[in-house]
Amino acid sequence: MANFFRRFTKRALFIFSFLIITIFLLACLTPYLNPTNWRFTGFLSLAFPYLYLAVLVLFFIWLAVRPRICWIPLLALIIGYQNISSFLAINWNFSFTEKKADHHLRVMTWNVSSFIPINPNTYRRSDSHSLDEMATEIRKYNPDIICFQEFYSSTTPGPDDNVHFFKDDMGYPYCIFSTDNTDNDKPENYVGTAIFSRLPFLDTGRLKFPADLDVRRATESLLWADLLMNGTDTIRVTTLHLKSFNFRNRDYKQLRLIGKQEDLGLEASKSIMRKMREAFSLRAQQADYVQPLLNNSPHPQIVCGDFNDVPNSYTYFTMRKNRRDAFLEKGFGLGKTYTSNYSGLLRLLPTIRIDYILTDRLFKVSQYKNNQKVISDHFAQIADLELLPLK
Repeated sequence: MANFFRRFTKRALFIFSFLIITIFLLACLTPYLNPTNWRFTGFLSLAFPYLYLAVLVLFFIWLAVRPRICWIPLLALIIGYQNISSFLAINWNFSFTEKKADHHLRVMTWNVSSFIPINPNTYRRSDSHSLDEMATEIRKYNPDIICFQEFYSSTTPGPDDNVHFFKDDMGYPYCIFSTDNTDNDKPENYVGTAIFSRLPFLDTGRLKFPADLDVRRATESLLWADLLMNGTDTIRVTTLHLKSFNFRNRDYKQLRLIGKQEDLGLEASKSIMRKMREAFSLRAQQADYVQPLLNNSPHPQIVCGDFNDVPNSYTYFTMRKNRRDAFLEKGFGLGKTYTSNYSGLLRLLPTIRIDYILTDRLFKVSQYKNNQKVISDHFAQIADLELLPLK
């Protein structure tokens, strides 16, 4: 009986290992499979870090149980190296010095969620706009360039005129911003992307997504600015905010129904899956749409933004191409950049890295900071960059 149980356990473990490794290898293909055509790949990209952990555990189990089989999960891990190295950063010297070195450029990107702060104890959003705490953090790091997503301001003078605040009070005289979404109650107020700089602008531009890639006008424009650095070099800074899942409180309530064995839970599951599939597809199409502009930049380029997709996704690999990822260059660990003010589960997940600073190879990343102070539902990303001499 004991022998039978032992054989049964090993056989079950082998079948389980085969299934997990097969799904893991499928997930390794997600950077190359557009979720518009391969509808399941977006979900695999979200699951990849956990599949990686499962395969790693299987490797050690088989190493202990039957070493001659452990090469199978090991081979899968080797095949998945590119995917693994895109979400896991291992840099032992990852400290950050607030004072930047001379001739270095400090860049910050931050989805400020319309400057509606979050209570770090309750994770509830404030009832009003207030940028006081966020402005304090920005002053602390004193970046040369700030890229904002969900930047909130007003076209009329007053307390909501945040463009005026950053230009005059914060000392960023050069700016470009988009008025993508207006407030229904106050049409003079708007939300969009923005670039603020202490370096002078030489040229600027805006790329607005076409209607078929901007369902329900939920996507903000891509902005770019050519800047004069060190008085002699021209660089380009680009910021964008790709399609969000747009989950609201009612969606998270539906998520809690999914575990119930009821028709209502099944319908909730279908609704959430449909919404996620649509977002995966639209982000992939948006990433493809902006590539001609990004790839044809006449100057060394920095790309900042909220991509709303994790590092193992088609969207991320399309946006990154052969660019440097500041977090992978100088960060450590998983680099979570988002914390939900609706879902306790999402707050616990350590793998949601959706905000990025990407640079051309002509930039060296000197240091990087993921500022995980809870003020917005996104964390500010800061990187010090050095422009390498042209060969």
